[in-house]
Amino acid sequence: MKQLTFIFIFLFTVAGVFAQEGGRAEIRARQLSDDYQVVPMGKYGVIVFDFDDKLFSTTTPISFTGYDHDLHEVWHKQVELVKSSYEYRGSDVDGERLYLLFSRFNSPLYYVVEVNAANEQINVHEVYSLKKLSFTDFKVLEGMVFLTGEVKRVPVLLHMDLAKKGTQKVKILPTSFTKRTEVDNLEKDTVNQVVNLTATYWKGRNSHLVLHSFYPDGEPAQEPIQVEDREKNLLTAKRFVTGFRQSLIIGTYSNNRAELADGLFVAGHNGHDLSYMKFHSFAELENFLGYLSARKQENLKEKQARKKSKGKDLNLNYRLLFHDLIHRADGQFTMVAEAYYPVYRSERRRFYAGYGYYTQWVQVFAGYRYTHAMVAGFSPEGDLLWDHSFELEYELYPRLQPLVKVGFKRDGEVKLSYSYEGEIHSKLVRGNEVLESEALAQIGTFQVGDRVKRSTSDILEYWYDNYFLAYGFQKIKNQGEAEVKNKRNVFYLNKVPF
Repeated sequence: MKQLTFIFIFLFTVAGVFAQEGGRAEIRARQLSDDYQVVPMGKYGVIVFDFDDKLFSTTTPISFTGYDHDLHEVWHKQVELVKSSYEYRGSDVDGERLYLLFSRFNSPLYYVVEVNAANEQINVHEVYSLKKLSFTDFKVLEGMVFLTGEVKRVPVLLHMDLAKKGTQKVKILPTSFTKRTEVDNLEKDTVNQVVNLTATYWKGRNSHLVLHSFYPDGEPAQEPIQVEDREKNLLTAKRFVTGFRQSLIIGTYSNNRAELADGLFVAGHNGHDLSYMKFHSFAELENFLGYLSARKQENLKEKQARKKSKGKDLNLNYRLLFHDLIHRADGQFTMVAEAYYPVYRSERRRFYAGYGYYTQWVQVFAGYRYTHAMVAGFSPEGDLLWDHSFELEYELYPRLQPLVKVGFKRDGEVKLSYSYEGEIHSKLVRGNEVLESEALAQIGTFQVGDRVKRSTSDILEYWYDNYFLAYGFQKIKNQGEAEVKNKRNVFYLNKVPF
């Protein structure tokens, strides 16, 4: 390897890591915020990795630590990358393997780091992609990599086989993308062992959706599904396979040719064409606006009534991050989505021109802010059965990721949970009935006498069986135990039953 040198260092202990019997681990955090990445691996425990980008260092170590189900550390390894402006692009899990992708601007050479949680082995794959590819997303299924990006503003879908030895070259999969195409999402269906891609096609101010499906080897699993409506713009979609060539498709639409959503659509596909399509306006959902104050809800209902009297719908303009659809034992489909919006801030930047330096205010992306989550039940025929909303705190997140987790209990009960400021917030519903609202559970700390002064970047992930994994940063003070450090900054991991 000319661009990167990988040195494997086998370590079995790491200073500053503690574990608590029954479900907590702490990693001492430096003054500058560590960028820890946490990946729940199901029955294989948890993998935590971070990048130690030291000033004046010629290498960038990546540290991997494996934990068991009691959050005891069981292995630790380190990979060192020679600095060549390679950036971490994302990760994906395929069975017992974790994959990390690295690329460099304007370079066709990509690196995929493969970490096997079952045998603790690490492999590095060199992949030659397309020149001037602007990366967007990747997924791994049965050791096959699917990668999306843009070349000269045209989206492409690439495929590569990591099982082959030596340097790999990507294959361009057949699509009909143009400069007016936007890739909505790339996702994998591990039940049916296919990778699905949803793309939005624009013609003027009108848009429709096309859903592609591929087997792990890159071969098309079926003909692309086209979803369109003459009256509305279809913006985003997720697909769930319900039977042999039978699919349920759920997504968002807009009324006024805008790129923000005004409601949900549900469609059935029988393998040849759409068997039905039903639309559900956000304004008509019983609880979608439940996160707003009573006065704001009443104002919007009055506005919706005036619109309805004129044969129109109220345009609410939301962005939704969809979770995977859940097919329940009673035949219903449960949909979970989170409403969000991007946040920008103004910064004063200094630029150089031929006549000297000048300053200018520029808009800089700051992150994503969530407003609320929604959960809804649908019949196999696309009818809305019930819906609920769950208010989210207005914390800023650097990237889009699902915050709310769903747990199913007895008698059709659905529990929504998320972590914020060191507490698990939850809501228990059954159909249209709210059984328990805004219950709070404190995330336990490591030592007797601990007081959490601050908790940030809190995330809740599904782990295995009936357990979530909560993690984030905490500033802890302890004045009750002489042998415990008075103050400590930690990155914590907590096992949380549900």
